[in-house]
Amino acid sequence: DDDDDEDEDESEDEARKRRRRVREAERARQAKEALLATPLASASAAATGPSPTASASAAPSAAPSAGSSASAVPSGNPPPVVASASPVASGSAGGVPLPAPSAGPSASPSGEPAAPPRAGPLDDPRRVAGAAAALEAKHPNVRVYIASDVARRHPLGRSFAELLMMLPQWNSLIGGTNLDPVRDFDHVLISGPHMKSASVVVAVVEYNVSTFKIRAALERAMRASRPRGSWQSGYPHPVARFGPDGSHYAALNEEKRLLVVLPAAAKGELARVREMKGFQKSSDDLIVMHIATPWRGVMKTAVPFPKTIAWLRLRLTPHRDSFSLDIEAEDRDAETAERDMHELAAAIEELRPNPIPGATLLGLPPLFQRPTYSRRDRTITAHVEASEVEMRRIIGFIAKWQELTGKGAGKAP
Repeated sequence: DDDDDEDEDESEDEARKRRRRVREAERARQAKEALLATPLASASAAATGPSPTASASAAPSAAPSAGSSASAVPSGNPPPVVASASPVASGSAGGVPLPAPSAGPSASPSGEPAAPPRAGPLDDPRRVAGAAAALEAKHPNVRVYIASDVARRHPLGRSFAELLMMLPQWNSLIGGTNLDPVRDFDHVLISGPHMKSASVVVAVVEYNVSTFKIRAALERAMRASRPRGSWQSGYPHPVARFGPDGSHYAALNEEKRLLVVLPAAAKGELARVREMKGFQKSSDDLIVMHIATPWRGVMKTAVPFPKTIAWLRLRLTPHRDSFSLDIEAEDRDAETAERDMHELAAAIEELRPNPIPGATLLGLPPLFQRPTYSRRDRTITAHVEASEVEMRRIIGFIAKWQELTGKGAGKAP
């Protein structure tokens, strides 16, 4: 009888697993069909014409430059060419034979040359933000800087705002206020040990609306809280407590037009808000990001990210009708960086055409053009140009995936 009970329990467990697999497969199928049916997908395919992969495979390749490595990405890609996006330090491998960029990003849609990679290492978000970065999470393994004033100047600014407001973490921090991250803010700096939960995240925001509107927004968030939030006494500046069970505090520095949102565990930092200094003036960059031990954030994805990489930095810069994305990653040593650069390039090349199964067969263009890679000693660098059409496609894909997998928080107010 005991054996029968164990068999029955095992059968029920297998049945639950089978039902879960069926639900996951159905969600993936719905995501694929919905994305393929969106006007964005069909419009972007029409706008870009033939697949860049096909055109790139027909284009002749250049020979590697002197001193470049003899290694190459696994077969299945166009003939490799040297892609050196930045100066190479003495003793390193120099420009590395990797997949050549497609013809698309060499010029903007208007026919003008695309912006070249900027020389030199990428800045940390703290350096870009300036003095406002003095207040951050206790373990800031992840830092994200967003120049909302730069986003407002670009036609896709509204799309970036809507995408940000779909994130559950953003809604936990700011969502109940109805404040718009692009319209109402000029700068945003978010830090935390990770971004999986807003309960450990600190946000510092420079707002451009009246303090009255910010106070009214916090009042709205407090009314929506359970139990209802309240203004806190004992501070020389406005401090509100809100969120589920009073999970967050919001403090205002009215002179510098700063709004600081932090978890209840960081309550001791509230006294510092009054003396804070503001953000420095924006450059041309829209997003600057730093991630320590980045492999932890992609453990459950298809990208085999090396555990030897200590940190990764990202910079997204908009131009008139295109975007530049620059990435840096510091590896353990030069030899390991050489190996990891090729492995990452090969993995990205497999995903780049389109993460939706069958997208290439259906004629959908790649999400983005083929990046160029290089190495400076133990630092891996990558650069890619994306047209406005491609960026719309990427934003649309992320938004649709969030919505269909149930991870989004609904549409922006």
